[in-house]
Amino acid sequence: MTNTETILELLEECHPKGFCDDCISNQSKIEPRQQVNQICRKLLEQNKLKRYKSECDLCHKSKIVNVLTLSSGASSANQIKEAHANYIITSTPTNQVLIDIEHIRTEVVRICYQLWKKQKLAEPPRSISYLINEMREEKLLPTHIANMMLTICGLRNVHVYENIMMGKRENTIASEAWAIISDWWNPLN
Repeated sequence: MTNTETILELLEECHPKGFCDDCISNQSKIEPRQQVNQICRKLLEQNKLKRYKSECDLCHKSKIVNVLTLSSGASSANQIKEAHANYIITSTPTNQVLIDIEHIRTEVVRICYQLWKKQKLAEPPRSISYLINEMREEKLLPTHIANMMLTICGLRNVHVYENIMMGKRENTIASEAWAIISDWWNPLN
């Protein structure tokens, strides 16, 4: 997952709140902080976020904050979620697999937060990608399961943030990654 995707994901999770570059750097573990500034300025030029002086919702200091715009990930994600709320994986008459990448990613987030809460006392990281990597390092997630989760998150992010349509191959990859995660998760619960 790229640093840009991690920042967009973080801002989506906290939308409509705004975070300063320092807090985004701390939450996402993207260093140096100047890299966050450069990425956020680029996202501003692409109209994916707004930057303005306000109180940061994390550190409560008056700084330049970054807020995801309504036309980017948050809006698109909600539209996708509403349109496909009733299924995760279905088949067409031609046996093509269609997946609801937004719903599968939401299930990955739910699993991760549930695991984190069972094992940790601290507040979980806000970025799902960072959370997955942190749990892999802490041995709460097997490496191959973490990789499958990151694959789903990556496919979802390019679908939402870059308007890339999920083709046959992407659907197959996502559905197989989800099957691997489900096979691992279901016996645990």
